[in-house]
Amino acid sequence: MVSDNHPQNGLSPGLESMILHVKDVLSCRVVRDEQGQVDKAYVLARVGRGPGAIAHDVETVLLGYGLKIDRSKISVAQVRHHAEDITAPRQIKLASLRYNYSGGRIEVEVQLRMGDETSMGKASGSATEDVRLSLSAEAIVDALRAFLPGDLMLSVDEVFCVNPKTKSIIVVTLSVLGPENYEAYISGSYVVKGDEMEAAAKATLDAVNTKLIEDDFVLNW
Repeated sequence: MVSDNHPQNGLSPGLESMILHVKDVLSCRVVRDEQGQVDKAYVLARVGRGPGAIAHDVETVLLGYGLKIDRSKISVAQVRHHAEDITAPRQIKLASLRYNYSGGRIEVEVQLRMGDETSMGKASGSATEDVRLSLSAEAIVDALRAFLPGDLMLSVDEVFCVNPKTKSIIVVTLSVLGPENYEAYISGSYVVKGDEMEAAAKATLDAVNTKLIEDDFVLNW
């Protein structure tokens, strides 16, 4: 489902995609040493479960990849979530999504809404199935620039579909770069209800709304 391609910069997006499914985890970063072994894991999580329990779950995910790590090298930072303080205007919603095919290519256009404000985003590329879902996510990221702080940069890392039992779910992982060398991966998901392109767009917004907008530690709004 998810592959770990061991990028040269030490990041492991495949591992991080799986760690993001651990309960209460908001973002994470896994660093490898020169031999390709896991050297450190940095995890940002909600306040709730103890850091030891979260570290144990992360260690279990790594063992599932055949990778061992000293649990003392799993750093868990916890932030208090203020979901009850989040009001509707701070939730970014998908107002519209359009896409057109032409000559083996597809152009995606989305409109986002946050309160009374709107923003447009576009992306285009090959119309192959694996690419077009990524383009839907990229169009969302393009539109998000109008709403997010200028020093916060998002990029699409992975878009994939999982099929538990009879449902298809689109999962989107985003890379986040922020001030003071902040770097993390966040993910969102959405159940396909007919249109996979719409599901990919809403999975991208799920990542942003639940793991950035509601996380004052990351956005510092």
